[in-house]
Amino acid sequence: MYFGDHPVKGRWELHLENQWRRHDGILRWQQNLFRPGVNYQVSERVSLTAGYAHIRTFPYGDYPVPRRFDENRLWQQVVLTQRFGRVRWQHRLRQEQRWIESTTQDGLWRYTNRFRYFGKGVVPLKNRWFAAFYDEVFVNLPPLRGPRKADQNRAYGAIGKRIGRHNSLEIGYLHQLVAQANGRVFEHNHTLQIGFFSRAPFGR
Repeated sequence: MYFGDHPVKGRWELHLENQWRRHDGILRWQQNLFRPGVNYQVSERVSLTAGYAHIRTFPYGDYPVPRRFDENRLWQQVVLTQRFGRVRWQHRLRQEQRWIESTTQDGLWRYTNRFRYFGKGVVPLKNRWFAAFYDEVFVNLPPLRGPRKADQNRAYGAIGKRIGRHNSLEIGYLHQLVAQANGRVFEHNHTLQIGFFSRAPFGR
């Protein structure tokens, strides 16, 4: 995964993000996610973002969808940061408007709304190393298109290292719980997650 929040001018930043999600080790596609946006730093502790996302999902797992499908999103978020002793804590509240392609051949798209809360803590260690952990919950909003309001949770723990002034690398474990739309199948996805984070400024 790549996460970039690149200062451009004044309080404005360009958010660039791409996630390559594989299964069967790295042999097959699970999902490809591209999510750009524009950040505005309200203060040192508060930032606002609006953006677009394109997601392509492939058949995977024990109960795969019939075929690959695309999704387009608009999204808005606010990020709040604070400190509790040595722990730097981030709260992210995100709203998504989603247009999801049907997995059948009818060519139809459905529209849904979703809210996500993400809380992440970072604990500094020695020699630029750090530990990171987070949990994120997904809640569907009206118009509801499934049997459950909350249908996904992600829990994560990782070790990371800062690289230079603007970059860092994290390697960790993610447990993803997904309630499929049919209301009967629950996925427990166990994931090795590798993320590169950058705040390198553009235009210099």
